[in-house]
Amino acid sequence: MVHEGLVEVRRIVEKPPPDEAPSNLAVIGRYVFTPEIFGAIDSITPGRGGELQLTDAISLLLDDQTVYGRVFEKGRFDIGQKVDFLRANLELALERPDLADDVEAIIVDIARRRGLLA
Repeated sequence: MVHEGLVEVRRIVEKPPPDEAPSNLAVIGRYVFTPEIFGAIDSITPGRGGELQLTDAISLLLDDQTVYGRVFEKGRFDIGQKVDFLRANLELALERPDLADDVEAIIVDIARRRGLLA
């Protein structure tokens, strides 16, 4: 059930293979939890990769409370790699009226000096 951009989480799985994914939605790593998350974290055991997985704790919460996810339509930035972090900062700066002109000028200057623009 989706309501005002929210979807009720019924099941959550850590990085399933695409053919085993329970939906076409993904977790992107931003959370607002009730305090019960700490008890759930204390109750989980290492999972995928031998690590404690937050998704396992969220799965435990599903037994006792409703968990919602926010559906994003615009997109997302995955900043797990340095170059992706840099790209996210540039993209977001270009969306800001107070930074866009200066950041665009920097990008154009660098591109010209590197021979990428005439």
